[in-house]
Amino acid sequence: MQVGFVGLGLMGLAMARNVIKGGHSVCGYDLQGRALEALADSGGSAAPTPAAVGERSRIVVVMVPNDADVREAVLGEQGISAGLAAGDMVLVMSTISPGCTIEVGVRVKDRGQRYLEAPVTRSTQHAVDGELGILAGGSDEDLAAAREILELMGSDITHCGAVGTGAAMKLVNNMLAGSLSACVQEASRCAAVVFDVGSVKAPVIDALGEPPSNFVPCHPIAGSERHGPSAAQADLFAGRTVVLTPTEATSPEAVVEVRGYWEAVGGDVENDTAANHDRRFALLSHLPHLVAVAFMDVVGRAGSFAGAGSGFRDFTRIAAGDA
Repeated sequence: MQVGFVGLGLMGLAMARNVIKGGHSVCGYDLQGRALEALADSGGSAAPTPAAVGERSRIVVVMVPNDADVREAVLGEQGISAGLAAGDMVLVMSTISPGCTIEVGVRVKDRGQRYLEAPVTRSTQHAVDGELGILAGGSDEDLAAAREILELMGSDITHCGAVGTGAAMKLVNNMLAGSLSACVQEASRCAAVVFDVGSVKAPVIDALGEPPSNFVPCHPIAGSERHGPSAAQADLFAGRTVVLTPTEATSPEAVVEVRGYWEAVGGDVENDTAANHDRRFALLSHLPHLVAVAFMDVVGRAGSFAGAGSGFRDFTRIAAGDA
């Protein structure tokens, strides 16, 4: 397939190289001549304008810094859309506002072209390794058309919904990552240890980019279907499993300190890798929640719970909670 790239910075160039390695023809444009030279050295070709990239491509990846740059790269007089044939795709992987991506998507589609947003998460090294996280927004059909290319650049592709939802999720990801990073860095100043209690670990670690040595990812397997002060239990963690998933950077001293904390409140502490933890609890916890909530939605649409017995109550206990 002929694939175009507009924006060949650290991320864009690494992504383009992986598409070339996947056997596709890549044509690119960047404001910096040295980026075009690097693309050519990797087996790609340079174009004089974004429109020229569009003329030579079936899918054009956009990896530029901000809203204004995306609008110019896609919709400008010499923008991608000016050269792209009807039925071909603009694939915006930049981090931009939901409003901008919706606006650009509408205008691209009005010209008979396809549009998909797919902002990325993780680091430059993940881009080099083809292991980015990708948050796609657009139709099922457009995602299917772009999936072969996306899979060369990322290892985790999440379809968030319609155009705009991918951008929204990326902003949420950035906000959470920034907040956690600030917390960890502040704790580092006073030699404190930081741990989280979320039920997924790999995305938290990925969001930090380079987790510091004082951060210990944790997951206490405790709680109920109720929340708030009135649901508090003094012995909540007594006899309950607590999983630690230290990273390669986590110091042994930090692990010992966090283990001691959980043991002091009665927890049974075990260590695991983040990847194995997330697989285990996707099956043991998240899937049952999803099934229960989906089942209740189907039954609710049917309009009647009359005649439901104790088995129905037990099966739907999770979905009935407010936690």
